[in-house]
Amino acid sequence: MTTDELRALAEGQDKETLIEFLVEEMKAGTSVDVHLHIAFSDDWFDEDRYASKQRWMALVLANSITVDEDGERVLNTFAERALADFYQEVAIATAFGRLKEAVALLLIADEEISALVDYGVDPIPLQEEVDDRFLAITDIAVGKQRTELFQHLLESRLPGEYPLRLALRLADTDEQRRALRARVEHDPDGEEIAFELLLIDGEREEQEAFLFERDVSPIRWARAAIDALESKEWERVLSYCTEGEKRFTSWSVWDQLRLKAHIGSGDRKEARALAFTMVVEERLEYQILETLVPDEEWDETVEQVRLRMEEQGKTCAPMLAAAEKYEHLLLQVQQHLHLIDEHWLDLRDEYPEQTMLLLTRRCAEMVDSKSSRKECAQLAKLLGVLKRIGGRVEAEDIIDDLLELYPKKRMLKEELRRAGLIE
Repeated sequence: MTTDELRALAEGQDKETLIEFLVEEMKAGTSVDVHLHIAFSDDWFDEDRYASKQRWMALVLANSITVDEDGERVLNTFAERALADFYQEVAIATAFGRLKEAVALLLIADEEISALVDYGVDPIPLQEEVDDRFLAITDIAVGKQRTELFQHLLESRLPGEYPLRLALRLADTDEQRRALRARVEHDPDGEEIAFELLLIDGEREEQEAFLFERDVSPIRWARAAIDALESKEWERVLSYCTEGEKRFTSWSVWDQLRLKAHIGSGDRKEARALAFTMVVEERLEYQILETLVPDEEWDETVEQVRLRMEEQGKTCAPMLAAAEKYEHLLLQVQQHLHLIDEHWLDLRDEYPEQTMLLLTRRCAEMVDSKSSRKECAQLAKLLGVLKRIGGRVEAEDIIDDLLELYPKKRMLKEELRRAGLIE
């Protein structure tokens, strides 16, 4: 049924009939009562309800953690459904203009999702969804509603960084930005917002005083360099990277920013030298270096990269495959057998016998009693490849040996069966 059809159907009923239907839905255990309360009640979200929601969220997440087949701690489907229902409440609050309440709900989600790291669960994908929903609220807010939400975020002293970030996103006027600047001036959690305000309205002297005279985080130095990149002030980028690196040597972002500055300024010599080093150190995709090297010099550059990396016990198999350096690719695969997983097709035509031998060796030692389902699935895939390129007998022998060695490894049998390798 389309929304137009639904509207026409509902408009054809009298008010009492619709009320009775909603009451029955509520009795049946749907969320219609909660959603009606959110949409139409003036006092639906007080401090008690906030505390109750937070306790509920903490309890659901803490008790919905499971271990997947790869041994990773993740949320189960119950938690996923619970979060979906929770976000539906956020969506309804937003749709009916309850933006303060929608923000409060998302703050609960942010706090409790962040706490998942204490349980060994990676919270980043879930936090990205919270980020998107926060930003969606600021996109929806317009006019008086936008101003009121800005004032609420400015004055309410809500916990965490999100309220201040949202306030910055909502600040459309000089007056609002001045008020926000006064709010964060002495707030230890307000460093990011204070610096962003300086980048918007401040003089260069103020911006650099903030950087040089305070003990700011490396994020601020990187942000200053990015701002300079956006302004195409290449020397300023390099200066900030130099200063940032002095203070935070372990940060790897500085060379990335330097490279962009060299490329942007047209200094291909410096860009090429830096990109070469970064490729050798496995901090940059080789394709970027390729764009900086004349075509006639690329083969020699690939050779230089290969020699430098092999001196350090590293490989550059994708680069060799793309450059059709199959002899050197074969040598790297022979020394690092796992590379055959991705490069058997590159080697098959030039070295068919060696390719089959390498695949046979790889399949024979890929799994043991502790291997995950992912590893079993990869083995099944490679065994299928081995059979297709003429190694049917070898593949069948490996399967027989593995089933004899690990007769109780259910996931191995399931993946072999799924790949059509056993019945």
